[in-house]
Amino acid sequence: MFAVFSTLPSNEDNFSSMLKDTWKFIFSEWLPNSGYEFDDNSIAFELFDEHSLGGTGKVCNIYIPIINRQL
Repeated sequence: MFAVFSTLPSNEDNFSSMLKDTWKFIFSEWLPNSGYEFDDNSIAFELFDEHSLGGTGKVCNIYIPIINRQL
């Protein structure tokens, strides 16, 4: 199972910082406060498609493998 996160729309100048900020949000805010944990048996990845091309409004999806948190 994957949780999918999208960067905020950005342009060429701030696209990499939007990616970095999204990764930071996932691991420092969302994951610790969710009922899930990272699934070490799978890999996380970024999907670069037609939404991540062009000059403005670029968006990238980040896929994080998750499992239910063990209590």
